[in-house]
Amino acid sequence: MLQVLSSGAPRVRSEKVTADDPAVCHAIGSATRPIAEAYAKATGRILRRLSSSAPRRFDDGDVIVALADDLTDDIVDAATAPGAGSLAGFLVGRTLEELSAKAVASATALHRPLGDAPFRLDLSPQLPIGIVETSDFALCGRASDKAHLRRLLGQGDSLVSVTGHGDGIDGDLGPLVLCPVDAAFAAEGRPRMPTCRVSNHCHRLHVAAETAAFADATLHPAAVEARAMIWNTCVGWPSRDGFIDRTYGAGLRLAASPALGALVTTARIVIASPVSIDLLAGALSRGMPIGEAVAAHNRAPQALASGHRFVLFGDPLLRIAPKPASINGTAASPPPRLSRLPHAPIPADAPDGPVLDALATLASTRSDEAARAAAFAFMADALAKGALEGVWVRASKASKRSKVPCPHCASLSTHLMLDGSSSVGQRLLTICGRCEVAADTPPAPDFTAHLDTAAVWRLRGERPLASNWLGSLVVRRCEPFATIVEPWPADAAGRPRTSVDCGRFQGAAPMTLAAMFYARRQLSIFSRPLPAKPEDVAS
Repeated sequence: MLQVLSSGAPRVRSEKVTADDPAVCHAIGSATRPIAEAYAKATGRILRRLSSSAPRRFDDGDVIVALADDLTDDIVDAATAPGAGSLAGFLVGRTLEELSAKAVASATALHRPLGDAPFRLDLSPQLPIGIVETSDFALCGRASDKAHLRRLLGQGDSLVSVTGHGDGIDGDLGPLVLCPVDAAFAAEGRPRMPTCRVSNHCHRLHVAAETAAFADATLHPAAVEARAMIWNTCVGWPSRDGFIDRTYGAGLRLAASPALGALVTTARIVIASPVSIDLLAGALSRGMPIGEAVAAHNRAPQALASGHRFVLFGDPLLRIAPKPASINGTAASPPPRLSRLPHAPIPADAPDGPVLDALATLASTRSDEAARAAAFAFMADALAKGALEGVWVRASKASKRSKVPCPHCASLSTHLMLDGSSSVGQRLLTICGRCEVAADTPPAPDFTAHLDTAAVWRLRGERPLASNWLGSLVVRRCEPFATIVEPWPADAAGRPRTSVDCGRFQGAAPMTLAAMFYARRQLSIFSRPLPAKPEDVAS
């Protein structure tokens, strides 16, 4: 592999990088140095060693070569910081062999001649449509034919853009689930395992793994082949300190895949609007180097307001389309493509509809007690099936953000305000790298709920009076695979009890605990994933 990199392939240089100011190939860890050195030689860069504990600001065209375990959150943040010019790109792998193969594939993609713009595939699972296809473009929704969608995602000579739910471990592809389960996944023995690795039960599809139904509804990341892929999801590259070890995840598989020229995805829990993704895809289809296109997205006003950043896995000098011919000094624009309007209304048959209707019932002054109780019970059941913040994000837009401590672990977290939707109103999400979406509340909740690592809930703030509230505990367990919904207990005065011990739910597998409250026509949700009990794992 290294001989291929060092074989004197033609060098590629950005217009913004000169002989006096060359781009840099950074190596993290001594083991990666031979790969980084060969890549630097193949791409006309200089080699520098980078300490994983000393992040810095990177320059135009820089590449960071690292094993996935050595890539810290601080380095990712430094590489994605909004600024002028181009974004730095990462070459990663789970092992040195995988990293070497990715480096060879990246250098090959960088030098590959381009005859035309790529076929563009836009996949949006929220849309209640099948596949709308032309000779150079396809728009796909959740009603897409599975076999046809598999062929499109594996086409190779394409730009794939996916906007949908994903946690870095798996992802929503409409009729399919992007899933990394294979022999290596089953053999991996790291302690922070995902639910399905412990239970052998897919909580997305509600079927056992290694069954015909599971195989029919899943797509392995290695099956995605494209010049580049934009995975606009909740979080595509999880934190190194996340609840689940990212080695198990689809995000790492995509980032290290030699079948992708480059991957553009998220490293924090925010989804960009469809219009901004369309602008990014358009820039790439017009021949802009991918590092410059992603940097322009990250410094755009909408991305700065919402805190959205993309991270690039691949070479920032990569072009996936030829540079456009100039006509009277003006670059020619490609023909318009089919797309959806930004912030389009959610179709009536969309799965989000019943949840939004229940939320509207809770917020209405005209709802009676029975209707509110039924709506709250429906919301608790929906929460047992999965987090609800994705519903709010799809029906709203981000307006502002700030930094606050996580209500559970006290780590510095992001406050993201969602508004602009009459059905949802304003929602405030507290997003923590360790505890994920730790709180989903109105802008100024009267009280909050803290969950410690011993699975004990404690309420803080002004609790509602007797008979003026509803509350539920929601448990999502993976072994035995089950969801449990119980009412939040009341104290002697009829108010929500200030302390609730949920240790009885913990066992030899991880779980997620959530507390949901309705008071003063406002809904508040607090959630935290918890690992297995150490003593149970050891035994």
